[in-house]
Order: sequence, then structure tokens, then C-alpha cells
Amino acid sequence: MLVGILLGCPCLLTGVGLVVLKIGIANAGNTLPKELARARQAGLATEPADLRAELAIPASQNAAGDYRTAIAACKEEWPQMSPDMSLPHFLALKATPAEERTVRNLLDKTRRTIDLFEKASAKPAVDWGRPWEQGPDVLFPEQASMKSGVKLICAKAILAAKRGHTAEAFRLLSIGFRIGKHAGDDPTLIGLLVQIAVDGMCTSASCNVLNLRHDPASLTRAREMFESLPPIEDLGRAVGGEIVMERIGVQHLDRYAQQTGMGGSATYQAFPLNVLARDASFRRAVEAKAVHNQVLIYLATLKGKTWKQTQPAWKAAMASIDADKSLENIIAQDLVLDGIQDAPARATAYRRMLWAGIAVLSVYEKTHRLPAKLPDMGDNGLDPFSDKPLGYKLTADGFKVYSIDNDEVDDGGLSRAEDTTGKSNTHDIDRVFKVR
Repeated sequence: MLVGILLGCPCLLTGVGLVVLKIGIANAGNTLPKELARARQAGLATEPADLRAELAIPASQNAAGDYRTAIAACKEEWPQMSPDMSLPHFLALKATPAEERTVRNLLDKTRRTIDLFEKASAKPAVDWGRPWEQGPDVLFPEQASMKSGVKLICAKAILAAKRGHTAEAFRLLSIGFRIGKHAGDDPTLIGLLVQIAVDGMCTSASCNVLNLRHDPASLTRAREMFESLPPIEDLGRAVGGEIVMERIGVQHLDRYAQQTGMGGSATYQAFPLNVLARDASFRRAVEAKAVHNQVLIYLATLKGKTWKQTQPAWKAAMASIDADKSLENIIAQDLVLDGIQDAPARATAYRRMLWAGIAVLSVYEKTHRLPAKLPDMGDNGLDPFSDKPLGYKLTADGFKVYSIDNDEVDDGGLSRAEDTTGKSNTHDIDRVFKVR
């Protein structure tokens, strides 16, 4: 009998432990209504219906159908999306004559695609009619094709500039920026990050158009384009979309517990999470933590007007999340993407570097000299990562404008691409302009 009792103790203790654990988890799950109310008070979406309401637009203004037509044409006219370096080299003004011929042929072949993307970009907004009730299973197949369309448009803009038609080049680049804005209409981090990626392509191409031609007329067109740029989507919309999808994903944790793990992770295969993931009370507790964490980091971004001003609050929010060692937070914490506030700030930095380049080139065109320092440009001249003026450095054939980036270390404009020997652990981001 004694042996039986001893052998039974571990099981008994495990069972008692789980009962106690479940009581605590049930109490944690009871905070879900309060966390959802807090999210709504912050203006964040919490239900699929909220996302649908955000995106509600008249059918006549919805560009989704036009984009689907453009994407189908792109897949037909550019089926391989060739992995060679011809297009990247052309966009960077580094193409060999053979690579340039390849790109010209590609642009000839994809004329209809480009025209269709232009038509789609003219409409005010996009609602893809996503099935938001599917949560993390929702697919975003159009986003990659939109980026491909913008690459073609940027290439066509550079080709126009090479032919001396900078007005047409900046008209095309305005289309690229609008497509980026439409990508950001999806109220998720995916949508926001695709807009930022497209924005980066278009600011880079804009700088290279100015490297090809920066006469007064071209600079006027560049200023007009810049002043009409659509805003970078609000981080709050993206966070709201993530809350909706995370809530739905957490509600189906029991499904992941029976598979090989979410995202290839074995998190749910280990005891006790394997057992708890099947428990409705535990899933509710995880859901409450997931909402709490997302609201916490979003509110941190409202503590100031710039990235630099919000950093203390952001770090405090992340430290608070990290300090929570509860089992439900082990899962909820995995859903938090540290650094999401960096991407919009970086997009702003690239836009401001373009504006600074326009300002410096305007001085150069008037005086035939590069200024010793950046002109005063107000907020558009500030680095969002420091709240100080952007960096400025003369080069052998022009100048560069740079931001210290999120490491907050001024490396004198040293970028990762330039640091071929790895002499620095930190790097800046830049835009390079040539005047001769």
C-alpha cells in the first residue's frame, strides 16, 4: 500500500497543481472584458466587424477589382518574375548595357500591367473583402504582387528620366506611392509593412531620378510629388487588426496543441501547455493577455509625437510584458513584435532624406555650390530617431543625407553597404545624391 501511495503522489501532486493553476487562470481570463473595453477606449478594433466598418467604401471607389485585374495581367506578362539582377541593378543605376536591355524589354512586355496598376491607383481606397473571422489563417496574396507592380513602375520612371522626361518620371513615382498607400489600407501589420517597403522603393527611385537630372524644372516636379504624398498608415490601425486576428488565433489554440506547434514551434507539445491549450479558460486567459500586451505597446506609442519621444514608454511597456512570467503570457508574449514602431519611423526618415536632397540640390542649382550644412527645413529636416537635424556629408561626387537609425548611434553616415569590413556594430541609413 505504501508503495502505491508513493507512486501515486506525483500524479496526485500534478493533479492538485493543475487544479490550483486552473483557478488562477480562470481569474486571469475574467479580465478579458476589461481588456477589450480598454482597447476600444484607445480606438482599436477588437472584432472582425470593426475591421469591416473601417474599410466600408462605396463599390465605385473600391480599387480591389482593378488591382485583381492588374495582378492577373502581371502574372501573365511577367510569369517568371526573373530572379536575375537586371531589375535591381537598373533601379540602383548600376545596370550593365545588357541588363538595361533586359529591363527595357521587360517594360515593353508589361505595358498593359503598368497601365492597369495606374488605373487601380486612381481610386480612393481598397477593401479586399477579407474573411477576418479566419484570424491568422487570412491570406494576403495581393500584397506581393503590388510590390512587383511598383518595381515595374519605378523602373519605368527611371527609364523616363534617362530619356530626359523627369515630369513623367515623378508622375509615375506618385502612382507608386499611391499603390503603397492602398497596400496600407489593409488594417494589419502586413499592410503597414508592405506600404513601408513600397515607400522605400519609391523614395530610392526618386533620389535616383534626381541623380540623373536635377535641373530646376525637375526639382519643381519632385517638390510637387513630395508635397502630395499620402500619409504612412497609422500604427493604431495595424495594432487593431493584429488584436482581432490574435484573438481568433488564441481561441483555436486547442488545434495547435494537436499539431506540431504554431509556426513550427514545439511550445504546445510540452506539459503543461499541451494540456492547458485544450482548456477554454486557459485560452481565455491567453486572449486577455494578448489584448493587454497589444494595448500596452500601442499606448506607449502615443506618449510623444516622435519615435525618440516614445522610446522610454516603449521600453517600459516591453519590460512590463517581459516581467510577466505567467503561463498564459508565455504564449501571448510570442505575439508581440518588438520593434514595430521602428518601421514607420524609418519610412519617415527616408521621406525626409528625399526632401533634404531636393533642398540641397535646389541650392546647388542656384549657386553651383553644395551648401556647408543642410538648409532649415523645419520638422522635415529632423531625424525621427534623434529629433535632431538629419546628418549631411559631402562626398567626392555629391553628398549624402543620413539618419542614425534605431541604434541611436551617429556613425557619420556609415551604412551597412559601405561597411564592407565590418568595422562598426552600428550603422546609419542614407540616401546618396550625385551632382557630377
